[in-house]
Amino acid sequence: MIKKISKAIIFGTFDVIHPGHISIFNYTRKLADKLSIIIARDKNIEKQTLFNEQERLANIQKLAIAEQVCLGSLNNPLEFYKKIKPDLVILGYDQTKYVDLLKKINITIKRAPVFHPELFKSNKLNKIINDQQAHFYLINKNTGSTSFNIISTLRKTLNLKKIGFAGTLDPMASGLMILASGKATKFLDSFHLLNKIYEAQIELNKTSDTFDAEGIIKNKKVNKKPGKEEIIKLLEKKFTGIILQTPPIFSAKKINGQKAYNLARKNQEVKLKPVKITVNEIQVLKYNYPFLDLKINCSKGTYIRSIANDLGKELKTGGVLVKLKRTAIGPFDLKNALAQEKINLKNLEKNKLSILEIVKKMNYYFLK
Repeated sequence: MIKKISKAIIFGTFDVIHPGHISIFNYTRKLADKLSIIIARDKNIEKQTLFNEQERLANIQKLAIAEQVCLGSLNNPLEFYKKIKPDLVILGYDQTKYVDLLKKINITIKRAPVFHPELFKSNKLNKIINDQQAHFYLINKNTGSTSFNIISTLRKTLNLKKIGFAGTLDPMASGLMILASGKATKFLDSFHLLNKIYEAQIELNKTSDTFDAEGIIKNKKVNKKPGKEEIIKLLEKKFTGIILQTPPIFSAKKINGQKAYNLARKNQEVKLKPVKITVNEIQVLKYNYPFLDLKINCSKGTYIRSIANDLGKELKTGGVLVKLKRTAIGPFDLKNALAQEKINLKNLEKNKLSILEIVKKMNYYFLK
């Protein structure tokens, strides 16, 4: 175990606090027993900020991540050294100001690891903030509807062409979708960093070429019905943690530039390589053979229908995904989503979220 140092310090403007900043805070907390954060003064900042120094100070304090949060000096950038006497200075990946100055004093300097700068650059967030058409919407998709049906509905309702979503749900699936309008669509990739929670129902005495109820279903002879305890032990042993999963051949995974499902529909041979996914938790909600209801907390790239198929192979029963509902994406919950059938201009206006609200929820998610 690496021994922690006593005190570390971080400098920054911290105008719009985002997960990139949270990554630096978490990194520093692992290195030091005590963390101090120095906020840049308004008069020392060359570009215009959204929040003034007192607001930026208060926003950092609300996170309760540091033992000390204070404003920097107006005239002496090294004043902190006499007051706090830190052992370590942590700089962001792109911080260059004061590096030469810091080298003149007896203090260790470390660069924080880069955390998705393509997603969380301040100038990118500011462009979204300044776009009056940029909003986010949590929508509860119905079974039978495609993800693109939701986009089409929002385009017509908002009279906007630029609408996108984070994370496709197949037509047979229902549940939470996150959509964005205007420049907010540029932020949609950030939702892929968040874990997803699904409720799935698997039928164990059948197989499917697509691994779900939309494929060609075949009955499978089962010699022994598995018990609940057997299933729980198997889920813990082989379906929890970092695992390798082979995506279904009927999926949007690309092979030499072509989507796998297009090749599969032409009866061409499709070979997909296993990919690493993380299943944080998988629990049995209900079991009444042949139906098994699961709650699954997993990372990006997880195919729940592959879990159904692979589980069926392990149990020698076959397994087909027959129901799927996404109940959460990170801190965003289905209970706060607008029902698909209730999409109208008034309800969208009432339920829209700004980039600041989205980033705030993400910050607390990554802090935990």
